[in-house]
Amino acid sequence: MSAGTVRLRGGRVFDPVHGIDGEVRDVVMRDGRIVALDPRAPADEEIDARGCIVLAGGIDLHSHIGGGKVNLAHAGLGSASHLCGLMFQSALKTNMTPVPYKGTAPAMTDLIGGQVDVMCEQAVNAVPQIEGKKVKVYGITSLQRLALPALKETPTLAESGLKEFNVQVWHGLYAPKGTPPAVLAKLNAALRTALKDPELIKREEALGLTVVADERLDPAVHRKFLVAETARWSKVIKDAGEYAD
Repeated sequence: MSAGTVRLRGGRVFDPVHGIDGEVRDVVMRDGRIVALDPRAPADEEIDARGCIVLAGGIDLHSHIGGGKVNLAHAGLGSASHLCGLMFQSALKTNMTPVPYKGTAPAMTDLIGGQVDVMCEQAVNAVPQIEGKKVKVYGITSLQRLALPALKETPTLAESGLKEFNVQVWHGLYAPKGTPPAVLAKLNAALRTALKDPELIKREEALGLTVVADERLDPAVHRKFLVAETARWSKVIKDAGEYAD
C-alpha cells in the first residue's frame, strides 16, 4: 500500500501509475501491520477456520459485529489504517462502525481507554502498548509473520483463517515524469547500494520493516506491482463506497 491514487467520485486526481516516470519505481521497504484489540477483549480470542471472529467460551463475535456494533478506529479517510480496516471488514463479510481520528496516536489512546474496540496499526507503534499489556494483538496483516520479539509468535490473519489476507505498507523512491534516463539509473544504483548496508537492514528490521530483495528494486518489476496494488485497492475502495470527497 502506498499513497496510491487519490480517488474522488468524479474520477482520479492523481494517477501514480502514469503520473510519475515509469523508469524509477523502486520499493524501498515494506511494513507489516497488526490488528490490535481493546484490552477488555478475552485473553483467548481467535479467528476460526471460516474467518469468523470468536471469543472465549465459544461466543461468536460475528453476530455481535454485524450491523456496526463494533467500533473500528482509524487515522482518517484514506489512511493506511482506514484501508486496512475496510479490507478486514470485507474479509469478515461484516460491517463495523468507523471512528476516524486525526492520526493513529489519539486512536490508540482511545483503544487503550476502551472507547473503541479494534484498529489496524503499524507494528513499531503498537509494540510498546502490547508489551505493556495495554492492548491485545489479534493478528499480523501481512502474509509473513514479523520478526519482532513481541510479535514473532503471533500468526498472520491468513494463517488464522482469513485466506490470502494481505495488507502491507510499502515505501518507494520516485522521480518526476520526464526525468532523464541517466539520472534514473544513477538513483537506482545508489538505492541498491544503500539497501545492502548491514546497519541499515538491522535498523529497519528492529522497526518491524523488511528491506526488499533485488528483484523488487527493478523499476519494471515494481511498475507491475504498482499496477496490481492500484487495482486491488481501487476495488476495496469502490466496494466500500469510500471516497475522498
